Amino acid sequence: LGATVVAQYTTLGQFDFVSIIEAPSEEVMAKVSIEMGSRGTMKSQTLAALSAERLAEVLAG
Repeated sequence: LGATVVAQYTTLGQFDFVSIIEAPSEEVMAKVSIEMGSRGTMKSQTLAALSAERLAEVLAG
């Protein structure tokens, strides 16, 4: 689907698993989320993330 699983973790608390998935765009990630959710085997929550370094670059202009 155009995205890569970078890491997967089991967690305790609100979520059972956390997957770190890298995609070339938010549109590709939306496609991945919709495709995986349509299978009915999981619910997902997508969070866009920036590294601290990238955020500093964006804020600096």
